[in-house]
Amino acid sequence: MMQNNERQALVFRDGIVFPNPIGQALGTYIEKNEKGYLLLPGPPRELEQMFRQSVTPFLSDKYEDQQVILSKTLRFFGIGESTLTTLLDEMIRNQTNPTIAPYAGKYEVTLRITANAATEAVCEKLVDETKAEILAIVGEHHYGDGDESSLAEVVGKKLLESKRSISAAESLTGGLFQSELVKVPGISEVFAGGIVSYQAEAKQRVLGVPEHVIETYGMVSPECAVAMAECARELFDTDLAISFTGVAGPDQMENKPAGTVWIALSKKNGPTAVQGFRFSRDRLGNREQTVMQGFDMIRRQLMDSDLER
Repeated sequence: MMQNNERQALVFRDGIVFPNPIGQALGTYIEKNEKGYLLLPGPPRELEQMFRQSVTPFLSDKYEDQQVILSKTLRFFGIGESTLTTLLDEMIRNQTNPTIAPYAGKYEVTLRITANAATEAVCEKLVDETKAEILAIVGEHHYGDGDESSLAEVVGKKLLESKRSISAAESLTGGLFQSELVKVPGISEVFAGGIVSYQAEAKQRVLGVPEHVIETYGMVSPECAVAMAECARELFDTDLAISFTGVAGPDQMENKPAGTVWIALSKKNGPTAVQGFRFSRDRLGNREQTVMQGFDMIRRQLMDSDLER
């Protein structure tokens, strides 16, 4: 055995040892001077699994007379932190138990609801009631729960659940939308494929965008975005197709400033929706925010379709 592996197997004398099902470093609980100490492995994957399987049951049994603390994270897109907190101002000012804590992310906002009570069931009830109050005010921007979920993951799962196929035509995003979408396990069941058509010639020859659309309106236009989405949907024969065209930056294009973006969503047996945006980030930031906005357009379309059923 390697010396490093031997060190990983060391534990404190008289400590309670927690097994590591996917690694070699063990966990230990020890008590000294009426205080308890937990020593767990550093790699998050090992730590999280050990905590779920061994540490949580141990702590629940050991401290069963203590208060239970439970948190849930709500995720929002398309609304800024200041707007969100303003709309929820009364709830936040009057919070006691549960508490509500807003956090600004890179392109989204999260709210962490934390309750404490004698039992987990009571905590869950308090959190769920507070969540319902929050969603009654800002529910249209809420896309999912949990620390690990992402907008792309939520949309991918909704596409799979609804069995709606999708394709994509990307320009300024350069395949970034498709790259995010294929991270979702099983997405091949509904994602037919996509095309990155950066230059005008590729948009015309590969996608089939009519020449007069680009000549008349340019590539950075709602007309071009609509044509790209509709051509992609017909080419791949999907229920939905999304397109992205615009100016990532830092330079202008077609006399349009950096951050100018058009996103279109084409659906079978329905009108094509198109939205324009003006982002103010750097080149990568403009592309990333464009992709996030596209996922949100799909999310809202799927929600509307569910309501129509």
